[in-house]
Amino acid sequence: MMDTIKLNKRTTPNGKLLIEYQTSFLDKEIEVVLKINKVDKSSKPDFSDLIGQLEWSNDALVSQKEIRSEWD
Repeated sequence: MMDTIKLNKRTTPNGKLLIEYQTSFLDKEIEVVLKINKVDKSSKPDFSDLIGQLEWSNDALVSQKEIRSEWD
């Protein structure tokens, strides 16, 4: 079993990173892999891969009434 976590944390003024994480591993040897990246606050998130357009050929009002009639 492997847990994956992603955290955005702020270091202390002296540069220390403090992380506390509860695992499901009780009294076990575990391997922890830590990758540290500096967060660039000036860049905005890129959502271009989520942009799209819905193509709807039916009448939206008729379709909505059909769906609502299924609830009765």
